[in-house]
Amino acid sequence: MTITNNENEENFEKSLNHDINMVFDYDKNRWDWNIKGENLDIAIGIKSLFAGCVSKLLTGYHECKYNPTYNNYGNRTYELIKQNKNNLTSKRIEEYSRRQLQEMNRVKTINYLKVYEISDDPYSYQVDYQIVAINDEVVNGNVILKT
Repeated sequence: MTITNNENEENFEKSLNHDINMVFDYDKNRWDWNIKGENLDIAIGIKSLFAGCVSKLLTGYHECKYNPTYNNYGNRTYELIKQNKNNLTSKRIEEYSRRQLQEMNRVKTINYLKVYEISDDPYSYQVDYQIVAINDEVVNGNVILKT
């Protein structure tokens, strides 16, 4: 089935939901929700896609199993984190992470995805990525997967 530009833009607008804005907390060395005053900061537009990518990669598989909407949501990489570091484990983490991003209906293509072992932590990996949204905007990001 071929999607015309108008259908593509319409699908993008429908699926580009409002997500919670994610920010990196350098003191705690982790991603967290951004709070404005007493409320969650809501990301809209391409920032929403960035927040969705971070959330998708950092949520463990079945972590949301009690929510029927998200019962199969999450990244299986957490099943691999405590395995011995080697090329096969890194490749599997890359494969699982790529699959998570490809499942997002807002993602057109993945230009780049690379997994790096973090040498001073036996149970941590960094995932760098660049994706193209279905409206052709580019999103660059990275996350640290750890126990």
